[in-house]
Amino acid sequence: MQTSPHVVAEIARKISVLVPAYNRARFLQPLLESVLGQTARPLELVIVEDFSPEREHIRRIVKKSLIRFESIGVKLRYIENPENYGYDKNLRCLVDCAYGDYGLFLGNDDELTPDAVKLTALAILESGAHFVSRSIRQHSSLGNGKNREVGVINASSGFVPGVLSDLGQVFGLCAVISGLTFKLSTARDVKTTIFDGGLYYQYHLALACNAAGGSCYVKDPVVSCRADLAPEFGASGVERAFTPGRYTAIARIRMATSVVQIYLHHRQSRSIGSDLRKEMNLRQSIHIFEIMSGASRAENWRLFYGFYRQGLFLHPVPVALLGLNLILGSRGRPIFLEVKRIVKRWLLSVGLRSMVRNSGV
Repeated sequence: MQTSPHVVAEIARKISVLVPAYNRARFLQPLLESVLGQTARPLELVIVEDFSPEREHIRRIVKKSLIRFESIGVKLRYIENPENYGYDKNLRCLVDCAYGDYGLFLGNDDELTPDAVKLTALAILESGAHFVSRSIRQHSSLGNGKNREVGVINASSGFVPGVLSDLGQVFGLCAVISGLTFKLSTARDVKTTIFDGGLYYQYHLALACNAAGGSCYVKDPVVSCRADLAPEFGASGVERAFTPGRYTAIARIRMATSVVQIYLHHRQSRSIGSDLRKEMNLRQSIHIFEIMSGASRAENWRLFYGFYRQGLFLHPVPVALLGLNLILGSRGRPIFLEVKRIVKRWLLSVGLRSMVRNSGV
């Protein structure tokens, strides 16, 4: 039975596109254009600027677009925080101030694909889910105003819509904020500050929304993300473990601590289950050690030991990846990427696509 475009449009008008903004004003205009170009219009675009050095620039860009958004009937709302709240608290601010029933999150350097809101609305209509995950298209800059597509991250292999009992799988579905959609009333019901500074508040929201109304997945890419930029977390006092613009072992360990803390909170357990161990050891470790492949041997040892203390990475895959980085040293990134490509191709050839679902395949 074909879904009425009118009904899909009605659901789309219940979606708020939510953007936590900190620096990178140069990417804001493409983001705005991607929202303006949607085939199904959302209710609003809300930008909460988190006291960044580029506040004036961001404000000017937003003001120039107000009339264009008004002309198509989409609210453009811009809010400035009185101080730097940090990533997690800023997500709560967006949840609190949104007018829609659902919140579709974007990073401040992301762009929506043209059918993003339409596809998300259709997924909500068909499933009634409170948490919607999606595929991501990755691209990098060519330096001439154009982008080069890197690949698509698709985590739909083995996914069955509904309430997921595998909390490790839920983490794999929400590890990156870009394009995730949550039922906002559920998100408000579980509002808390206890996970601030770990940069994974969306995992808390995903687990709560999954438990309350189930999860669904959009297989077509909803968002296009930049693969060549390190995050700028670390300006807030609660983010002292992070260095803006750099990936470090200490930062990754802090993030792993947050994942474990959120998992145990929702599982109401004192120990990590096999579901999270599988996700971290078999899937996330590939991404993590890829990022650390350009770091020193000491940094790689520090990273591994930090995860070991969390009860993670006690598995042949992360141990082998650590060994690869130790052997190759700081110049080994190209070799690591080639090895990763070969391993992925082999896993796909033997039918183990789910093993690499979060690694760009």
